[in-house]
Amino acid sequence: MIMLVLVQVLGVSSSGLLMAGMMVVWGLPAIALPYLTKPTTTSTTTTTTTITPFTIKLDTPPTIKLDTPPTITPIMNITTHTTTTPITDIITSINTHINMTSTTTVTTPSLVLEPDAASWYATVPLLLCIPGSVVGGALCEWVGPRRLQLLLAPLLALSIAVMPLISWVPFNLNPTAFLITTRIIQGTIVALLNSAISVYPCEVSDAKYRGTLASLVEAWASLGFLLCYAVGSYLYWTTAAWVLTVATIIPSFIGLLASQESPPWLIRKGRREAAMAALLHLRGSAEAAEQELTETNKYCDKIKRSDVSWWKVVPLLRKRAYLLPMVTALFMLVLKEVSGMSVFSIYIVRIFQLASVDFDPFLCSVVVGSARLSGNFLGSALLHHLPRKVLLVGGNVLTAVATAFMGVYFFLHSREYEVQQVDWIPLIALTLFMVGMAVGVGPATWLVAVEILPGPVRSLGQGVTLTGYAFTSFLVSKTFDDMQSLMGLGGLFWCYAVGCITYGVFVMLVVPETSGRSLKDIEVYWGVATLDSENHKPQELQTLD
Repeated sequence: MIMLVLVQVLGVSSSGLLMAGMMVVWGLPAIALPYLTKPTTTSTTTTTTTITPFTIKLDTPPTIKLDTPPTITPIMNITTHTTTTPITDIITSINTHINMTSTTTVTTPSLVLEPDAASWYATVPLLLCIPGSVVGGALCEWVGPRRLQLLLAPLLALSIAVMPLISWVPFNLNPTAFLITTRIIQGTIVALLNSAISVYPCEVSDAKYRGTLASLVEAWASLGFLLCYAVGSYLYWTTAAWVLTVATIIPSFIGLLASQESPPWLIRKGRREAAMAALLHLRGSAEAAEQELTETNKYCDKIKRSDVSWWKVVPLLRKRAYLLPMVTALFMLVLKEVSGMSVFSIYIVRIFQLASVDFDPFLCSVVVGSARLSGNFLGSALLHHLPRKVLLVGGNVLTAVATAFMGVYFFLHSREYEVQQVDWIPLIALTLFMVGMAVGVGPATWLVAVEILPGPVRSLGQGVTLTGYAFTSFLVSKTFDDMQSLMGLGGLFWCYAVGCITYGVFVMLVVPETSGRSLKDIEVYWGVATLDSENHKPQELQTLD
């Protein structure tokens, strides 16, 4: 029994480590931008200065007449000669060409990103998730979730590992373009991997462990951010990129090599024998494998008979019972991002630097990342014991309070009030924000946004909501610098607080409670069952639970 669980854990953990590696792509700007937005390289140079000779008159008290005023430098080496007239010898010595060395500090050229280039560096992967996720879903179904991960994991590792080569790119070859190009490649790969990472853990897990293992996807993402912050606090960002690749993507690739392909995908492709072999390896019992194979086969046949294609589902959106839940799910994900979650993940070190805290900004990010990871485990446990709306509203209260206090702090800081005695506020506030997100808002939002979608429009609805989520995440993150210049950090954080409050009100007034209710019951809430009975829809089109 233990071995069977370990086999499933191997596949899920390998996919989870790849998820952590994908989050390195989002976390890199947090540890790189502090270096890329200001010059950091200095060097010492030695210069030689020649003093022009001057003349001396000795028939009067010694006076010095300068043809040209001498330049006196910090360090002077003077060579003298021994004679019977000391003052004359000194004057004669000065009257010669004297070599002097001075040490000066000169800033040498280093890669410094302009604000607009820095924002593109941080957010262009988010932009690519808008079209990439749709393409990735189709690619996952064509290639297979495990095989797609095996194909793209090495490419992701390579795209991250080449970033340190930026120091070897001459300035006349535009190193900024090289850096942005690597980010575009990383964003494309991550977008294509999103669907496979989400599907694979669910399809290889036993029904008894599926909920727990699948709910830890968010924890794997938090682990990726935490590793990024921790390694970046000790290593320069280019070195950290190599270390993070070795720590996440390479082990995940090895683990996936030893794992099984998704049995449901093999069944959908008509590869029954391969599916049976994979189920035997994952379940251990021929009886359990045969039973799951039969049930999965029936489900796949049901989908084929219903033929719920996107172009046949779109007309259903003219009916309120199908449109309203999709709009509700879309607003949940959009408002979640308006609260500033992506901004805090990407710019966390920079935010602590702007706050002028007495603590190391990198170590502060590690504290916040640790709180986020711990909150994910707590949220995974509470998700099975508390109503969804309790978690959503409770977590939202924490995020609203945290962003409001951040706004007050930065407002006082911008007015040059003495905030040194309360410079712990940013650390406490961001920690509370991440706890609220990780325990309640984050996992519950993703789950409820899927649960409330009626069966016939669930696939289309997920595509639409994920696209809206990716676009909002990109827009909020990309405009961080622009909004900061427009209204200051205090005003910007108050805007995030308003977003949190709006999200909470929307959940309380519009979103139904889904805990303890079947997907069919939720469809009845929206009026789908009544609508289908009036129109005499076939049972298989009503829901694909």
